[in-house]
Amino acid sequence: MDSGMNKKWGRSITDAVKAAIEGSATIIQLREKDADTGDFLEAARACLKICRLHGVPLVVNDRIDIALACDADGVHEGQSDMPAHVARTLLGPEKIIGVSCKTQQHAQQAWRDGANYIGCGRVYPTNTKANNFTIALFDRECVTTETKRLHTVQTGRNEQ
Repeated sequence: MDSGMNKKWGRSITDAVKAAIEGSATIIQLREKDADTGDFLEAARACLKICRLHGVPLVVNDRIDIALACDADGVHEGQSDMPAHVARTLLGPEKIIGVSCKTQQHAQQAWRDGANYIGCGRVYPTNTKANNFTIALFDRECVTTETKRLHTVQTGRNEQ
């Protein structure tokens, strides 16, 4: 969930979370690239309240400080963010940790570092990110073949 995209679509971040849960989402990732810390924390707390009401975990994208401050269910880290093993040390064994991976080496490192899942590129183009790199299905298979012990999340939407 990204409030910038939701504003573009004329809805609040909490409305988007409710809609995703009503549409059978089993986990929510809160992504706020441009919000200041106070606004992000407020949004995270509001979204977490909705998620907890429905038994759906909430992970915070890139911001372990926000995840800790609102007691989110976990965090998702990119390759340039905090390493998963450090996130695991800070969050503890019960929290969810996801890592964005585009190569077999990234996926293997995520496994070694204690990640619960990997995000494996965008299979379809999306307008929700400025750096719209898509990963070919063949590449996705190469990444995930090496890490069958980890759950894999694929992003991007097929608009056809």
